[in-house]
Amino acid sequence: MVNYRTAGESHGKSLISFVEGIPAGVDISADRIADDLSKRRGGIGRGSRQKFEADKFEILSGMIHGKTIASPIAVEIYNSEWEKWTELMSTAALLSPKLNSNSNQISNGINQIQPNMPKGQENDKLQRPRPGHADLEGIRKYGFDSARPVLERSSARETAARVVAGSICQQFLEQAIIKHFGNKFSIDTKVIQFGAVKLNDFSNEKEFFEACENFAETAVKNKETVGGIVEIRANGVPNGLGSYISADSRLDGAIAGAMMSIQAVKGVEIGDGFEIASIPGSEAHDVILANNSKNYFRKTNHAGGIEGGISNGEEIIIRIAIKPIPSVPGGLQTVDLSTGKVATAHPQRSDASAVFPAQCVAKAMLAITLADFWTKRFGQDIL
Repeated sequence: MVNYRTAGESHGKSLISFVEGIPAGVDISADRIADDLSKRRGGIGRGSRQKFEADKFEILSGMIHGKTIASPIAVEIYNSEWEKWTELMSTAALLSPKLNSNSNQISNGINQIQPNMPKGQENDKLQRPRPGHADLEGIRKYGFDSARPVLERSSARETAARVVAGSICQQFLEQAIIKHFGNKFSIDTKVIQFGAVKLNDFSNEKEFFEACENFAETAVKNKETVGGIVEIRANGVPNGLGSYISADSRLDGAIAGAMMSIQAVKGVEIGDGFEIASIPGSEAHDVILANNSKNYFRKTNHAGGIEGGISNGEEIIIRIAIKPIPSVPGGLQTVDLSTGKVATAHPQRSDASAVFPAQCVAKAMLAITLADFWTKRFGQDIL
């Protein structure tokens, strides 16, 4: 089975992507990983931070001369802005806590004046939690006196490490599926809705993109953020991945969980999903056909390539709903935890939307999930 883990904080020294279970003998292209990371940084609605997030990385283990050796693969993604955060985000223990000149409290350094950190955040303990973020619940769950440790890990910056893991898994699947079945494997994504702008309302994608850009510009002027819907399609997936035997072996359940684990995702559908609920059963299900070689296929694909928790060989189709970024530029009403009084939530990022870059993250999560189910069915020692 394929496992992945990530480590690191948004403004920490680096992020770590850890992938275990990739068989030996898979060719992994570092250029391909870099290209996938670059796509995550771009797209309509992205802010200024993406211009300096270079996402330089180093493959630390699990490969020799470009080929996997079956041992865990570890990749480090460096933070190009680390020099600005070395004091605030240092992992070392404080030897002599200082008294904050603007406060009568002493804490673990979070509220201290730091000589080397972004201007304006020297004394901000981040006690005005942002609605829609993990800020308040993280503070309450882990006993922090600041949202800093919460937002550093809950930040969507963590998805860069997921994209690395997903790139490795997709490269593995492409080689494994063509070797064993002769099929080309691919995952394609597209934005089908951006705020109120819907792809189906336009005759071509160029017009749709122009409308999305205009919508994003208007949102920025109005100090708003934008959500949307992304569609993900996987072709070349063989039948037989997943099972109905137990809940945790269902492929559709694992895919839904993987998609919902993405920070901004609030809804998932597979195939025609919610639309199926409004049509009769005689129209909702996919008629089974066979050719002369007794190869079975479906006349339609309302199920999105999965029946009974098992891939059926048809195209896997997923759609995810992405919420508007909660860090609204104008600031939402919240409570100042230090006073208990009404306040404006602290700002943290400048993006207007995460919809377009979410395509790369969703693609990565599907690749990771399919790689896991592939190895469970076909083994994981050697390509």
